[in-house]
Amino acid sequence: MDVLIAGCGWLGSEIARRLAARGDRVVAVRRDAGALAHRPTAGIESTAGDVREPGGLENAAGGRVDAGVAG
Repeated sequence: MDVLIAGCGWLGSEIARRLAARGDRVVAVRRDAGALAHRPTAGIESTAGDVREPGGLENAAGGRVDAGVAG
């Protein structure tokens, strides 16, 4: 499954790790993608995006996702 997690802070990061561990493709979105760089995890793509901007999540997702989570 392809999952986008918006606002990937502490809780969202934990959800992302668990989803990636079970084999899901995860896109972790924060306004500052660099905030996730210190926690690289296989199967998790970190990207910048802002839910307050039109198209912010669509652009961050880079295409189709099956599910979205607000972390």
